[in-house]
Amino acid sequence: MCETMLKGWKRYRVYPDPRVRERFEREIVKLRRGYNAALWAMEHQFRSINSSVSEQIQSLRKKVEKEFGVSSRLRSHILGPFMLWMARREERRLAAGKTYEPPTFVPTGHPRWGRLLPHPDESPTRMRHVLATLLRNSR
Repeated sequence: MCETMLKGWKRYRVYPDPRVRERFEREIVKLRRGYNAALWAMEHQFRSINSSVSEQIQSLRKKVEKEFGVSSRLRSHILGPFMLWMARREERRLAAGKTYEPPTFVPTGHPRWGRLLPHPDESPTRMRHVLATLLRNSR
């Protein structure tokens, strides 16, 4: 995504239509400010996992820094370690069993009819009542 943004910026930064230039100027702010720091964090995260991917990310990060100058480089070196720390912290949390999914539940009935599947401990009278309610409401 970052590489695509950079290629688009290089292609359209001097485009004759001001609306196109303005759009790319708005979009490239993300790459200039935050995404470059994320590239720094990814580069360091992948060094031990996959060195060739780390080298590709480093190459892209250096292209971004070359295009946008010192401020982009400073941001990546200041925010990058923080993002790397956050990513590693999140890995530890997930490894410890933390999830973001809500607990699974299975509905046992229609809200209008009440519970459709009677509990096995319930009396046969309750089961007849549920069946009668279903028949009455289906008309």
